[in-house]
Amino acid sequence: MQTIKPDTALKVFFKNSIRVADLLNGCFFHGHDIVFKEDIIMADGEKSHIINDKTQRRYRDSMMQIKVDGEDVLIAIEHQMRNDPSMVLRSLEYDYLSYRKQWDTHTIKPRRRVLKPVITFVIHWGNGNFHGKKELGKIVSRVPKTLEKYYNNYEMNFVDIKDVDVNLFHDEDVTSAVNLIQRIYKAKRKNYKEVLKDVYVNKEVLSFVSIITNIEALYKMAQQREESEMIDMCQAFKELMRDSREEGIILGKREGKREGKLQGKEETIVNALQNMTKKLNISLVEAMDILEVP
Repeated sequence: MQTIKPDTALKVFFKNSIRVADLLNGCFFHGHDIVFKEDIIMADGEKSHIINDKTQRRYRDSMMQIKVDGEDVLIAIEHQMRNDPSMVLRSLEYDYLSYRKQWDTHTIKPRRRVLKPVITFVIHWGNGNFHGKKELGKIVSRVPKTLEKYYNNYEMNFVDIKDVDVNLFHDEDVTSAVNLIQRIYKAKRKNYKEVLKDVYVNKEVLSFVSIITNIEALYKMAQQREESEMIDMCQAFKELMRDSREEGIILGKREGKREGKLQGKEETIVNALQNMTKKLNISLVEAMDILEVP
């Protein structure tokens, strides 16, 4: 979707501390109240360091200082939409830069400096499975057995949003958004009427979810709704299906006239399927399953 980038949508949706706390607690702390909204201070996500006399900038998706058990901790959230084989290295680099920045900007003499702990959480929001390795030891060659105790491994704190139990969230908007994202990914493979039955969301949640799932037609639909309106997702998908079929039929007739003949039923179905793949960002096979085309 060209309208808004997923990274931007995630930053906007999770810019308030209530949603951030609920996201962390639900994804990584089994729904327990470990992070509280009043203990969160949003920080600068940009990190810089010097390599070969050139400043290379690194941007955190979300960086904050949080007090947990009375101690200040720097916590970062990295939102992933695709499989990145180097994600474990990026996470390691981000953590190092966070420590480096603390060290370089510290006002106390070096031997007395105390740095805040840095913890990075990685969340995969994209469709499909994340195949990137989640620990450094999985992308290095085998460590000699005699040196294993000296090897410092690094593991990501990773979760796939599709695998999270939505019942672990407490904030209504976070719960609705994660639930809808999971259901839309399922709806691309199964009967949408069954998957989206009795699912209602507000305009903000639908706008956010449509960007994350890359369904531009759904985003345009959300922009036409009122702020206070609760949108029936089953009906919304039904409208998208109907529009896809109608546009496919119109396209078939136009192509048929251009060739001097009216295209048959098969050509019309093909056009409808192709139009649906573009509108819903799904594969041709998934579109055939939805329309029950053999």
